[in-house]
Amino acid sequence: MPVHRNAPALLAALLTLLVGIVGCASDEAAPNESADTEYGAAVDAGTALPVQRVATDPAQFTEKTLVLEGRVSSVCEHKGCWLALDTGADTPPLRVEVARTDSDEYAFTVPTDASGWATVQGRLVAEEPPSHEDHGDGAEASADTEAPAPSYHMIADGVRLTASDG
Repeated sequence: MPVHRNAPALLAALLTLLVGIVGCASDEAAPNESADTEYGAAVDAGTALPVQRVATDPAQFTEKTLVLEGRVSSVCEHKGCWLALDTGADTPPLRVEVARTDSDEYAFTVPTDASGWATVQGRLVAEEPPSHEDHGDGAEASADTEAPAPSYHMIADGVRLTASDG
């Protein structure tokens, strides 16, 4: 069979066309980098409060179910069982722990390399610092000392991660 003298040019044109077609198909199947990914229960982002608002007076939100949003500042690198939301320069990040099931397993986990923006839904809880009474180490509170403030964290039923910073 005779080879046409423009065969290399025709082959190159066909390959370019094929790559273009495959490339378009791949673009359609590629995930949208700004798409949200949810873990656990569905999160109603429309009712979200900025985490900074809660951080200024967490006591008023204690034991309430909330939807908070903020920038992820850190994540559990071992299992993805918690993440922290940046609350601003004057307050520490808010730790968001994944809820546990009745069998004490994590209800879900988040990627250990999560970053960007998060919307979390759950219950804000206060934890009193442990008592040092009866330890005999001089750390007992005296009557005129103010009790240490509780620390606050959230137990999340659902987390929505967005790759961008919201």
